[in-house]
Order: sequence, then C-alpha cells, then structure tokens
Amino acid sequence: MLLLEYNEFNSDLLGAIADRDSLSALQEIQGWNTTQTHAEDTYDSGFLEPWVQWVSIHTGTPSKKHQIKNLGDVPALDVEQVWER
Repeated sequence: MLLLEYNEFNSDLLGAIADRDSLSALQEIQGWNTTQTHAEDTYDSGFLEPWVQWVSIHTGTPSKKHQIKNLGDVPALDVEQVWER
C-alpha cells in the first residue's frame, strides 16, 4: 500500500505543474486511482489541531470514539488505522 495524503492541496494545480514542467513521476501519480476521505468531526479546543482530523480519517472513527486530543496521544490509540488493517 502506498498512502499519499494531500492536505489542503489542489490536485489540478499539481497536474498543471507536472505537465508544464514534464515531471513524469508526478504525471504518473496523477493518473493513479484515488479516493477522497472526509471526516464529519469537530473538536473545538480553540486551536487548529489537524492531527485530530487525521486520526479520524486514518481510523474512520470520530474523535469522540478515538479520544485523541493531542499529537502525543496517538501511540495510545486503540483503534486500527487504515495501514494496520
């Protein structure tokens, strides 16, 4: 399994740059099958904490279930992430 994650990234822009500059590796990646994930989840601590969202996406569970609130909490995660399945 190869997991590439674009966070707040524009794949159309990546494709245009890859084509313009003849970046063959990026052109090939752009042609691969893809999937998009979305986590309906909120955790309002007053700070931008993307790892909470990433854990939700990686596990398919809301933060209320996985209970990860800080980056350092991830080693204690008791829910399998996608690459562990």
